[in-house]
Parts: sequence; structure tokens; C-alpha cells
Amino acid sequence: MRSRATPTTIDRRRLLALAAAAPVLVFGRTAAAQAPSPSGWPSRVVKLVVPFTPGGGIDAIGRILGARLSEMWGQQVVIENKPGAGGNIASEFVARSAPDGYTMYISAAGLAVNRYLFAAINYDPLADFAPVTLICLFPQHLGGAEFVTGAVRRRSPRVGQDKPG
Repeated sequence: MRSRATPTTIDRRRLLALAAAAPVLVFGRTAAAQAPSPSGWPSRVVKLVVPFTPGGGIDAIGRILGARLSEMWGQQVVIENKPGAGGNIASEFVARSAPDGYTMYISAAGLAVNRYLFAAINYDPLADFAPVTLICLFPQHLGGAEFVTGAVRRRSPRVGQDKPG
């Protein structure tokens, strides 16, 4: 049973408010002072960086979100895929981008866990990024060799049992 305290969907009004706040929130405290005024923003193309190859789940979500933001803002939102290194290539690219609100990043769990998985990364996930909103939830599955082997063993007929008697 889902808790009512944590909604899994975002209604249209909340999405509009969050989208308007995105340029200020996405780059943290230092970018907030440098962000352009909301009245003239966006005056050029906005880039939405996706850390995975085209055609995957996160890419599809990014393209749907980008199309809707383009309609709302009246300015093109371009999806730029930067796959590789568990999302580190895209994360570093966005962290090194100008903090002007024209480069945004859609990410999955990699941004949170990569600092523990890799010996050295060239960005600080806590200082270089700030969360804007939760876009969606999608199921993940963690399994191992015993889990898979056990499932196959239970479903496979034993040798000699499939012969007519």
C-alpha cells in the first residue's frame, strides 16, 4: 500500500511551478545569483542532458519532458545524450557548463551512487548539483546468480520426467 505522504505523480500546476524554478534550482547556490531574470528566460535553446543512449527509459522520459517544456516556454529544448562511465561523462559535462540555466540534467541513481563506485570523479555531486524535482518512479530489479539459477531449477522438468510413461 502506498503512503499518501509521498505522491508518485505530479499534477500540472506543480509541474509548471517546478519548471519555472528549474533554472535557478538546478545549479545550486552559486548559480542562483548568476541566473538570468525569469521574465527574459529562456531567450535561447535550452539543453537537457541525458546520461544514457537514445531509446532507453530515461531518454524517453527526457524527450517527453523536453517536448512539453518546449511548448510551455516557447523555446526549443534539445535533448543531448552523453552515455558512458555510468553517467559520469554527462555529469561532468553539466557540472562544467556555464551556470546560466540553459543546461539541465536528467539523472537516475548514478548521480547518487557513482561517488562510491568510482575511485575518482571530476565533479562533486553534492556541491555541483541541486535537485529540482522528482519526475517519475520506475521499477528496478536486483538479482544474482543464485536467484536466477534457483528460478530456473524450480521451473525445469527433471530428467526423465518428461518422457511418456
